[in-house]
Amino acid sequence: MKTIYRILAALAIAGVLLAVVVLTARGAKGEEAVMTSTETAPIYNHFPDLPETTQIKWCSKSSGGIGLVTTKLYIYAFYDADLGSQLQDMDFESEAAPIESAYESDEVKGQKWRHAANAPFAFQTGIKDMKRMYTEVYLSESGRILYIEAIGD
Repeated sequence: MKTIYRILAALAIAGVLLAVVVLTARGAKGEEAVMTSTETAPIYNHFPDLPETTQIKWCSKSSGGIGLVTTKLYIYAFYDADLGSQLQDMDFESEAAPIESAYESDEVKGQKWRHAANAPFAFQTGIKDMKRMYTEVYLSESGRILYIEAIGD
């Protein structure tokens, strides 16, 4: 009789552990996977027209779960000189203001940014339409840091 109770207790414990694993997996389905990097190659693959930079820091987040996966990129590109003259085709706001970002590297904390009103698919000439990412572009007040938020499939 004691053996039966031990077997039932072991099965009950195993059932509880299985339930915890299943519930944890179901809860993580919609969460985002996050990756940060300083590699330039993946950025230039998606944004070949991005002016050559001295340093890049970026973060990517991908939605999880089943179905369409959306990827968001948060990119900071650092330059030695004011980049404003190279971006004359973009209309930047005259006033700089702080922005909220999902990823903020230490070098950019406290910066003020000017938003480009006309840069929905910036730096992606030659990329097929279905591979293009929608972009929001910001230039730091000093003109030496470019911030890009991109979203795509």
